[in-house]
Amino acid sequence: MKLKVLIAAAAGLFLLLAVAGPPLQPAARATGAATDSYFDTTGQVASSDSFTRLRAIASRAGSVRAMVELQMRLEPDDTLDAAGLSAQNAEIQRAGDAVLAALPADSYRVLHRYDALPFLALELTPTGLDMLQRAGLAADVHEDMAASPSLAPDDAVDRVDGGERVQPYG
Repeated sequence: MKLKVLIAAAAGLFLLLAVAGPPLQPAARATGAATDSYFDTTGQVASSDSFTRLRAIASRAGSVRAMVELQMRLEPDDTLDAAGLSAQNAEIQRAGDAVLAALPADSYRVLHRYDALPFLALELTPTGLDMLQRAGLAADVHEDMAASPSLAPDDAVDRVDGGERVQPYG
């Protein structure tokens, strides 16, 4: 009897997998077209709504922290050999240099340049935002909101040394 149940369960699973079709593919990113192996934001331009929101903040505060996505094709690191990875990282730097060259020196401050990610973290004045939008070199731009790392008071943390559970904050 147990063997019949096991065979029926296996047959049902096989049928389910056969009918379900191929595995799901990753969804397209909001800021770039996803394919089987890469994201491509080449030619994509950040929306005017994104700039309008940031400009309102910069007008009040004098500047705004922003994440600027660079226009380029990005392959996953694990699909590239050493030469391909080096070339991709050089392209990230070149695209970042092009964005910065389009901005007046007094209109931005570089907060962080990423070696292997197509983003720049910048602090931009209203003039910097205007010039960035006119240049058309950002695939996307949005506010960079700093967040402090934290553990919720009710989260338990496992101690590696003794295996006992410790409640943070007291």
